[in-house]
Amino acid sequence: MIEGLGFSEQAYGNITSTFFAGSLLGSVGYGMYCRSVRLGTLLHLSILAAVVSNAIYWQMSTLTSAYVVSLIAGAAYMTGTLIQLDLVARIVPARAAATVFAIVMALTNFIASGSAVLGAWLFEVANESYGADAGFGLAVALSVAAAMSCWLFIPAIRQAAPQWWEQMT
Repeated sequence: MIEGLGFSEQAYGNITSTFFAGSLLGSVGYGMYCRSVRLGTLLHLSILAAVVSNAIYWQMSTLTSAYVVSLIAGAAYMTGTLIQLDLVARIVPARAAATVFAIVMALTNFIASGSAVLGAWLFEVANESYGADAGFGLAVALSVAAAMSCWLFIPAIRQAAPQWWEQMT
């Protein structure tokens, strides 16, 4: 944002704060409706939230759009994250909750770090060949495609763990 769009460091910090304000709004919103929505629906909503939290970055071009994008991305990101953690908490026996939570958080952090590295590398490679706009678009497209691919795992989950799936529907 600083180099590509010419935002100041202060603006970048404010935009980052806006992302976390969106995360707070997503958290409060999820707390208000989470118990009234079926688990299966929440699973699909989690994937949709991941798609939105990535795809919205295609709309970023000005300082004003950066604030709007960050607010929406933060709300969608936190909604998807909370849904995933809530689903795990609901299906894991209490005796295993701490261990499973630690594993889920470790995997989440590992995958987030790996995707940041991969996205940065992809952007740099595409930037050298096609320019910054194409590099950015390619990185966003890959993240959206990865999020959408999660829908491909739902039939496998349904088949591998039918008892768990029955709890969700």
